[in-house]
Amino acid sequence: MAALKIPPRFTLFLLILLAFLLRLPNLGYSFYGDEMFSLVRDSNHLLTDSCDRARPLYFSLLFLWRTIGFDGEVGLRLLSVVFGVLSVPLAWTIGHRIGGRGFAIGYSLLLATSPLHVEFSQELRMYSLIALASFAQLACYMHYRESGRRSALVFGTLAGLVGMYSHPFYCFYLLGFALLALLDRHTIRLMPFGISLFAIALLYLPNVANFFWLQSTFDVGFFQLHLLSVLLKLAAAFSVGFNLFRLADLAQGRGIGWEILADNRLYVLLCILVFGLLLIGAIRGMTRSDGRFMLYSTTALLVFPALVMYGLEIATYKNVVMAKFSIFLLPQALLVFAWGFQKLRLRALQIGVGVAYGFLIIAALGHFYTDPVHYGRRSNWRAAAALVQERAGREVAVVLIRDWKYYLLDYYGIHSRPYWLLVDSPKNITDYAPYLREKLAGKREVYYLREDDVQNANDPDDLILKTLREMSAVESTIHYNPRFELYHFRLAASYVDS
Repeated sequence: MAALKIPPRFTLFLLILLAFLLRLPNLGYSFYGDEMFSLVRDSNHLLTDSCDRARPLYFSLLFLWRTIGFDGEVGLRLLSVVFGVLSVPLAWTIGHRIGGRGFAIGYSLLLATSPLHVEFSQELRMYSLIALASFAQLACYMHYRESGRRSALVFGTLAGLVGMYSHPFYCFYLLGFALLALLDRHTIRLMPFGISLFAIALLYLPNVANFFWLQSTFDVGFFQLHLLSVLLKLAAAFSVGFNLFRLADLAQGRGIGWEILADNRLYVLLCILVFGLLLIGAIRGMTRSDGRFMLYSTTALLVFPALVMYGLEIATYKNVVMAKFSIFLLPQALLVFAWGFQKLRLRALQIGVGVAYGFLIIAALGHFYTDPVHYGRRSNWRAAAALVQERAGREVAVVLIRDWKYYLLDYYGIHSRPYWLLVDSPKNITDYAPYLREKLAGKREVYYLREDDVQNANDPDDLILKTLREMSAVESTIHYNPRFELYHFRLAASYVDS
């Protein structure tokens, strides 16, 4: 009996369907983090006039998306889902050109199930669009490498422009392609490809002024950086995403210490085993006579951009090497995993690594879907705002640090705004306890929203929380995320009476 052969188009359809289905659960979860800027600030005009005009494309598309009727958490985020799902057929094209149908299936499956890509495909930010541009650019390069057609350069130029107008850091990926073309010069026509990169730079010139304005007015380095953890966190994000490991509040610097590694030791050891073997397999393939493109592309499109960004972070002491800013590295990172699996010599070893890898991915996605309170980045502002709105009143204050944008608290709980008590940062007050006691005069209860971005930037010593605890008779806490909590204090009678 002949073996059942599934048509390639149907296989691709199944992979696209899988990618779509994996990006649907909890799509209606509360907006969180920087999504607030996309929601209430940057998508109100065709061309945003905020600091995000340095990366305007996604917000212009989001404005048009809203104009045709999409709204709410699910409706708005579907735009990011579309970009995320469209990356899968591009991965198929890349994989097919590199290693045929089997390799295309494996590579596309890695992308469809990538925890990092799944999460960013649900986020109301530009990152799934950047990933789409990077997969498109690599696909165009592979097409040009094989055919030499100018149409591949034209579409590659368009993909590069999409990437640059989505985020200026995409330039590091373009620099990687310049290096790849130089290394690969015996296979491609170097001059036309160089002209296409120059065209991208030339067409981005109108936006250069916005980029430098952003750098001069917005300080992205308000955290104390933990430089030793930067590359470790980047590797974790691109392999298993943000949700596999259980992390407490990392405080300033957000360093990864021995205690965190010990708390997650089973996952850490399994990751070292799985990705160590995949890396060994990939390196083995790169050292073979037929592994030149593997070596060149990995050096140029993964190692080189990551090291340049890391060097810039060391030089400027600002947040540069972040998974969201460097998501254009994902196509090559997944290629390394696919090559590594392919080059493992023993079939039993391939099966073991595949099963262990699948376990890690299922665990990471399971945490993402079912347990955002203990894993990952999502913060339930909707629930926190609803509770605050229900209980705030004349004698119940909501303490918030001044000079910070509480768009989501306003969006989900606008009726609590009259009871917001905006207090100065402890960094600006010498003796903070008397100041806060005076501000709370006449209040019997206090709610304090502690979100680590705000706290690390304005109150790194947690003086507000410590002072409220000194003043309170009863304290309770609701955890919405490892780094997002709502504290409730019933003030002691001595402070209320005074």
